[in-house]
Amino acid sequence: MPKPLETEQSVIRQKQALRQQLIASRESLSDTDVSQQSSQTVYHLLSSDLFQQWTSNLQKTADGQPVIALYWAMRQEVDLASAWATLVERGWTLAFPKMITYEGQDNLAFYALRSERDDPPAFIQGRFGVVEPDPNQTTLCTPNVILLPGLAFDLQGNRLGWGKGYYDHYLSSQTNHPITVGVALPMQILDHVPSTNHDYPLEYILTAKGLIATDRQMPNRPPDATSNSHVN
Repeated sequence: MPKPLETEQSVIRQKQALRQQLIASRESLSDTDVSQQSSQTVYHLLSSDLFQQWTSNLQKTADGQPVIALYWAMRQEVDLASAWATLVERGWTLAFPKMITYEGQDNLAFYALRSERDDPPAFIQGRFGVVEPDPNQTTLCTPNVILLPGLAFDLQGNRLGWGKGYYDHYLSSQTNHPITVGVALPMQILDHVPSTNHDYPLEYILTAKGLIATDRQMPNRPPDATSNSHVN
């Protein structure tokens, strides 16, 4: 019987091997392929009955406008930028993650755009070349819904990221759990993604084929439940 530490180290090795394989596969895709997949993904997000239900419920319960966390796409990630204007029209405040160090641990803080026209200079280049919100031009916030990029996902709610644990640390620290949606190309949906107890499971996956629920729904959350958010 392997020791827990040995088991975790084995999972870490599996993740690293899978990560290298998936990075190569994804970055071999053409810009045209990713653009087409991104357009279909945006279509399914905006037309989803479930997402429309979240919008309606959160507009009734959130303090001010509901907040949706997005990301600036890079390295052949699904690009949701074409949804931004429509989300604002439907009453959402747009937020983006910034990598920080909190209590000695990699973590995230989310910042909301102050205007739907907030292109750069509201954004700056952060760690690892990632485009992030400029805290001097945006407002610290807590999202209701978080759309997460990643390298791989499975229907058990597991997600494989870049290995730093930023989203896992942030989500594990939240008491009012946001709705979590992994955003993926269809090729990134696997039968099984290796995981440890440190990995935070996601509730939904959004692809060019639709918005689907995973097996990891939050405990005690009714089907139409939403979490509170605020903009400081």
